[in-house]
Amino acid sequence: MGQNESPNITWIAVIPEQGEFKRFLTAPNGSEVTGIAFTPDNKTMFINIQHPGDA
Repeated sequence: MGQNESPNITWIAVIPEQGEFKRFLTAPNGSEVTGIAFTPDNKTMFINIQHPGDA
C-alpha cells in the first residue's frame, strides 16, 4: 500500500502471518519514488527516490 497524497510518501506492507502492518519506506517531503528493482533472488529491493530541489 502506498500513500502519495501526504507531505511525505509512506509505503506499508501487510504481513498476514503476524496479522500486522509494517512500514518499509518513508520518502522525504516533496520527493517522488521513481522506480523499484529487485535482485534475481528477490531478497533485496532497490528504490529510486527523486529528491526535491530548486529549479
